[in-house]
Amino acid sequence: MYKENKKHLALLAREFPLSEQQAAQMRRYVELMEQWSKRTNLVSRNDVTRLVSKHISESLEIERQKLLPAGGDVLDLGSGAGFPGMPLAILRPRQQFTLLDSRRIKSLFLQEVVDECRLANVRVVCDRIESFGAERFTFRFVLSRAVAALDVLWRWSAPVLEKDGMLIVLKGGDIEKDVAKLRAMADVNVKVLPFENNLPGNNSRKIIVVSLS
Repeated sequence: MYKENKKHLALLAREFPLSEQQAAQMRRYVELMEQWSKRTNLVSRNDVTRLVSKHISESLEIERQKLLPAGGDVLDLGSGAGFPGMPLAILRPRQQFTLLDSRRIKSLFLQEVVDECRLANVRVVCDRIESFGAERFTFRFVLSRAVAALDVLWRWSAPVLEKDGMLIVLKGGDIEKDVAKLRAMADVNVKVLPFENNLPGNNSRKIIVVSLS
């Protein structure tokens, strides 16, 4: 394992109350990401040494701010390498997570993590959200790490959300126009929250929480 990832895993274990099993699962998750990144583009090559300090830490901002109450199934929309769903699923073994991604190679990676880490609370689905459909599943929470514009994410999420459900999006950059467009939709409430984690680069990161009015 890269020394940077090993160092930040130790810091993460001090920040969150990880059991011995959870710490081992998180470590194996990072090891598998490093291994797969040598042969496929799971994350940017510049980010392989920042898997923990950037990607996992950002995913766990949802946990820091207690935005995900216990109970209620969770959909990670466009999960990719498992962000933000996989780290949260490791922290919350009693909550059910579905990691959805349309790319076969990413889904194969996610399934290997689930198998190797024995994550009984995680299901991997290789599909597009448009064909995944509310006729089969509904969720209390949909998570996304900015795979599309906010209004598009809401249109994708609304059919699979329960009536009291929430869409929680991690997004950076200039989001004002994106948020304004979403707020113009009369049937939604939108909250924009700053990151509590002050690591470099996080000053522009935001959490957007969307629910029905």
